[in-house]
Amino acid sequence: MHNYRIKYLGHAGFSIETNKELFLIDPWLSPRGAFLSSWFQFPCNHHLLDTVLSIASKKKTSLYITHEHEDHFCSFTLKKLSNYLDKVFIPNYKIPTFKNLFSEIGIKTPEVLDERKWYNINNFKMLVFLDESGINRDSGVLLELPDNKKLLNLNDCKLHDKIKDIKKIYGPIDFFTCQFTGATMHPICYEHKDEEYEKISKKKKFAKFHGVLNSIRELCPKYFIPSAGPACFLDEKLYHLNFEADGVFAKSWEFSEYLKKNEVQTNILNFAPGDEIVCSNQDLKFNYKNKINVNENNLKTYLFNYKKRMKLQKINKKYEIKTTQHDKLKSLLVSNLKKKNNFF
Repeated sequence: MHNYRIKYLGHAGFSIETNKELFLIDPWLSPRGAFLSSWFQFPCNHHLLDTVLSIASKKKTSLYITHEHEDHFCSFTLKKLSNYLDKVFIPNYKIPTFKNLFSEIGIKTPEVLDERKWYNINNFKMLVFLDESGINRDSGVLLELPDNKKLLNLNDCKLHDKIKDIKKIYGPIDFFTCQFTGATMHPICYEHKDEEYEKISKKKKFAKFHGVLNSIRELCPKYFIPSAGPACFLDEKLYHLNFEADGVFAKSWEFSEYLKKNEVQTNILNFAPGDEIVCSNQDLKFNYKNKINVNENNLKTYLFNYKKRMKLQKINKKYEIKTTQHDKLKSLLVSNLKKKNNFF
């Protein structure tokens, strides 16, 4: 019997659960958000932390982290999980600094996985793909599940030019998930006239949509799960970004409408945190456990209440930066950029 659950944990997080084992990918469950509380999970997934910890305490638990960005490498979540982790896996990047991050927060030394090599992990097999273009480091993962179905999770790993090759060598793909929305602060943190700002934002939004559309058409997966974004912004200075008409941080319903207009044949699963796919002897069941349906009609109310719950002002007190620290932070940033550039 091949019984397992694929649960969406929100943002780029997933879990694969069998009767005796739990496998986690990029769980970002911190109520503090990420990047000095400038980003928060959307929709909110903080309630899943206790659920994940409860399951991890009872089952053999392994973890894979794709890269070091805080919405993937969440030190808060990882510290909570640390006592339950049997094995931790990371990709084998050329630059070894990622591995050191785990020891800094008291996590056992991770096992390093080479690209395009099958590894046996619990009751399934795993293979990773790397992107080390420029100063970026990211990885995608292909899982061959207990019933031989395949899940390709590219999160925000930019491998669209390799999709054809992936399908040819490793297809067919049953479940495909990747980032569909932007995740950078350009043009947000740059000075542009309103017209130019809107033009750049819209161009980036639809370029992302188009790239994912092409990947879906090329792969022809049975199911696609939009993931790895967008974040939402609960700080007063950033709050307006949640409501930009054609902003970089597009919402899932915008992408779903785009796919519909382009007559995509793949089944689109617009999961909320906690929703899952249950596989039992080749039969699939879709459990929509999250009863909160966030959409364009209730977005403002949802975010207002979310912001109120987070009590952001109290959280931000932990991250206030004194003026005397600015020079130290600037020097550290310059130093890290120089280290990265030395490899190119």
